[in-house]
Amino acid sequence: MKKIQINTILTIIFLAFCFYNKVSAQEWKQIVPLKTRCEDLKKILGVEECKFPVSNYESESFKININFLSKGDKWNVSNDTVISAMIILKKAVKLKDFETDLKDYKVTPISDYLGLLYRDDKRGIEFETQKNKDEEYVMNIILFPVTVKKECG
Repeated sequence: MKKIQINTILTIIFLAFCFYNKVSAQEWKQIVPLKTRCEDLKKILGVEECKFPVSNYESESFKININFLSKGDKWNVSNDTVISAMIILKKAVKLKDFETDLKDYKVTPISDYLGLLYRDDKRGIEFETQKNKDEEYVMNIILFPVTVKKECG
């Protein structure tokens, strides 16, 4: 039962990121920073409990680190609300297999060995790559809250 749930979750995560040029972390159907709460997370991941302020879960394919609290509580949400999520892939995915347009991403070198950090502040997502020969592989994916600036007037 749990193996089926974990495989389903991995498939959803993979598909979400394959097509994230049409979605953002704020709209992600499963884990949405500043909206998903502990009870939602239990259903999504098929787990029995959340540990505060940080929960770590693991499957055969990935590890996920969920942060519930932010420093200084600047988000004004309840303590059981997901602030960010980091997905650590156990088997890297080729960057070219993400099939997304990277034009809106700020790209920052991490190091010669590690590769690059891709970040899109409008979508609330970043991912780290690692170089292997002539290929780049996605290793970690981070979902974070998008800060929306409101215009006055």
